[in-house]
Amino acid sequence: MSTEAEWGEMFKMMDESGSGTIPAEKFPGCVRGAGLYPTEANIKEMLEKSNGASGKVTYDDYMTQMRWLANKYPIDIDQVGESFKMFDKDDNGTISKSELQHVLCGMGDRLNAEEAEEFIKEATIDKNGNIKYMDFLREVIN
Repeated sequence: MSTEAEWGEMFKMMDESGSGTIPAEKFPGCVRGAGLYPTEANIKEMLEKSNGASGKVTYDDYMTQMRWLANKYPIDIDQVGESFKMFDKDDNGTISKSELQHVLCGMGDRLNAEEAEEFIKEATIDKNGNIKYMDFLREVIN
Protein backbone atom coordinates (compact mmCIF):
# COMPACT_ATOMS: atom_id res chain seq x y z
CA MET A 1 0.00 0.00 0.00
CA SER A 2 1.33 3.42 -0.83
CA THR A 3 1.87 6.01 1.89
CA GLU A 4 0.21 9.36 2.46
CA ALA A 5 3.50 11.03 1.57
CA GLU A 6 3.42 9.27 -1.82
CA TRP A 7 -0.20 10.34 -2.32
CA GLY A 8 0.84 13.93 -1.65
CA GLU A 9 3.76 13.70 -4.08
CA MET A 10 1.47 12.42 -6.81
CA PHE A 11 -0.94 15.30 -6.20
CA LYS A 12 1.89 17.82 -6.41
CA MET A 13 3.01 16.32 -9.71
CA MET A 14 -0.52 16.66 -11.11
CA ASP A 15 -0.89 20.20 -9.74
CA GLU A 16 1.07 21.75 -12.59
CA SER A 17 0.13 25.32 -11.66
CA GLY A 18 1.00 24.91 -7.97
CA SER A 19 -2.45 26.20 -7.02
CA GLY A 20 -3.25 23.43 -4.54
CA THR A 21 -5.94 22.05 -6.87
CA ILE A 22 -6.08 19.63 -9.77
CA PRO A 23 -8.66 19.47 -12.54
CA ALA A 24 -11.35 16.90 -11.81
CA GLU A 25 -10.47 15.02 -15.02
CA LYS A 26 -6.96 14.36 -13.61
CA PHE A 27 -8.34 12.99 -10.35
CA PRO A 28 -8.67 9.31 -11.47
CA GLY A 29 -5.11 9.26 -12.78
CA CYS A 30 -3.85 10.92 -9.63
CA VAL A 31 -5.55 8.34 -7.40
CA ARG A 32 -4.34 5.38 -9.46
CA GLY A 33 -0.88 6.87 -9.91
CA ALA A 34 -0.62 7.14 -6.13
CA GLY A 35 -1.17 3.41 -5.79
CA LEU A 36 -4.88 2.95 -5.11
CA TYR A 37 -7.16 1.22 -7.56
CA PRO A 38 -10.75 2.44 -7.29
CA THR A 39 -13.64 1.40 -9.47
CA GLU A 40 -15.27 3.96 -11.72
CA ALA A 41 -18.16 4.07 -9.21
CA ASN A 42 -15.64 4.85 -6.44
CA ILE A 43 -14.14 7.66 -8.54
CA LYS A 44 -17.57 9.15 -9.14
CA GLU A 45 -18.42 8.96 -5.44
CA MET A 46 -15.06 10.44 -4.45
CA LEU A 47 -15.46 13.33 -6.88
CA GLU A 48 -18.94 14.07 -5.54
CA LYS A 49 -17.64 14.09 -1.96
CA SER A 50 -14.70 16.31 -2.87
CA ASN A 51 -16.70 18.91 -4.81
CA GLY A 52 -15.10 17.64 -8.02
CA ALA A 53 -18.28 18.63 -9.82
CA SER A 54 -16.91 22.17 -9.61
CA GLY A 55 -14.14 21.05 -11.95
CA LYS A 56 -11.36 21.21 -9.34
CA VAL A 57 -10.23 19.02 -6.44
CA THR A 58 -8.24 20.55 -3.58
CA TYR A 59 -5.29 18.85 -1.92
CA ASP A 60 -7.21 18.46 1.36
CA ASP A 61 -10.22 16.92 -0.39
CA TYR A 62 -7.95 14.60 -2.35
CA MET A 63 -6.19 13.39 0.81
CA THR A 64 -9.51 12.89 2.60
CA GLN A 65 -10.80 10.78 -0.28
CA MET A 66 -7.58 8.79 -0.49
CA ARG A 67 -7.85 7.92 3.22
CA TRP A 68 -11.49 6.94 2.74
CA LEU A 69 -10.64 4.66 -0.20
CA ALA A 70 -7.63 3.05 1.51
CA ASN A 71 -9.71 2.26 4.59
CA LYS A 72 -12.77 1.10 2.68
CA TYR A 73 -10.92 -1.23 0.30
CA PRO A 74 -7.66 -2.47 1.77
CA ILE A 75 -5.79 -4.61 -0.75
CA ASP A 76 -5.01 -8.22 0.20
CA ILE A 77 -2.08 -9.26 -2.02
CA ASP A 78 -2.62 -12.97 -1.40
CA GLN A 79 -6.28 -12.73 -2.39
CA VAL A 80 -5.42 -10.86 -5.58
CA GLY A 81 -2.66 -13.39 -6.29
CA GLU A 82 -5.18 -16.22 -6.09
CA SER A 83 -7.11 -14.67 -8.95
CA PHE A 84 -3.98 -14.78 -11.12
CA LYS A 85 -3.57 -18.53 -10.56
CA MET A 86 -6.21 -19.38 -13.15
CA PHE A 87 -3.90 -17.89 -15.80
CA ASP A 88 -0.87 -19.74 -14.44
CA LYS A 89 -1.10 -22.77 -16.75
CA ASP A 90 2.08 -24.39 -15.44
CA ASP A 91 1.33 -23.62 -11.78
CA ASN A 92 4.80 -22.10 -11.44
CA GLY A 93 3.87 -18.62 -10.21
CA THR A 94 4.22 -16.91 -13.60
CA ILE A 95 2.02 -15.58 -16.36
CA SER A 96 2.98 -14.12 -19.72
CA LYS A 97 3.03 -10.39 -20.39
CA SER A 98 0.14 -10.81 -22.83
CA GLU A 99 -1.90 -12.72 -20.24
CA LEU A 100 -1.29 -9.99 -17.69
CA GLN A 101 -2.37 -7.38 -20.20
CA HIS A 102 -5.50 -9.43 -20.94
CA VAL A 103 -6.32 -9.65 -17.23
CA LEU A 104 -5.81 -5.92 -16.70
CA CYS A 105 -7.84 -4.91 -19.75
CA GLY A 106 -10.54 -7.54 -19.73
CA MET A 107 -11.52 -8.47 -16.21
CA GLY A 108 -13.05 -6.70 -13.23
CA ASP A 109 -12.54 -2.96 -13.31
CA ARG A 110 -10.91 -2.82 -16.70
CA LEU A 111 -7.97 -0.64 -17.55
CA ASN A 112 -7.45 0.75 -21.00
CA ALA A 113 -4.39 -0.43 -22.96
CA GLU A 114 -2.34 2.61 -21.95
CA GLU A 115 -3.11 2.17 -18.23
CA ALA A 116 -2.31 -1.56 -18.46
CA GLU A 117 1.01 -0.81 -20.15
CA GLU A 118 1.89 1.57 -17.29
CA PHE A 119 1.29 -1.26 -14.81
CA ILE A 120 3.27 -3.75 -16.88
CA LYS A 121 6.26 -1.39 -16.94
CA GLU A 122 6.56 -2.16 -13.22
CA ALA A 123 6.94 -5.89 -13.93
CA THR A 124 10.17 -7.83 -14.18
CA ILE A 125 9.87 -9.95 -17.30
CA ASP A 126 12.09 -13.04 -17.51
CA LYS A 127 13.90 -14.30 -20.62
CA ASN A 128 10.83 -16.36 -21.56
CA GLY A 129 8.53 -13.32 -21.45
CA ASN A 130 6.91 -14.35 -18.16
CA ILE A 131 6.16 -12.37 -15.03
CA LYS A 132 6.20 -13.72 -11.48
CA TYR A 133 2.79 -12.37 -10.59
CA MET A 134 3.21 -12.29 -6.79
CA ASP A 135 6.42 -10.26 -7.19
CA PHE A 136 4.61 -8.00 -9.64
CA LEU A 137 1.72 -7.49 -7.21
CA ARG A 138 4.10 -6.62 -4.39
CA GLU A 139 5.86 -4.08 -6.61
CA VAL A 140 2.68 -2.26 -7.66
CA ILE A 141 0.79 -2.49 -4.40
CA ASN A 142 3.54 -1.71 -1.89
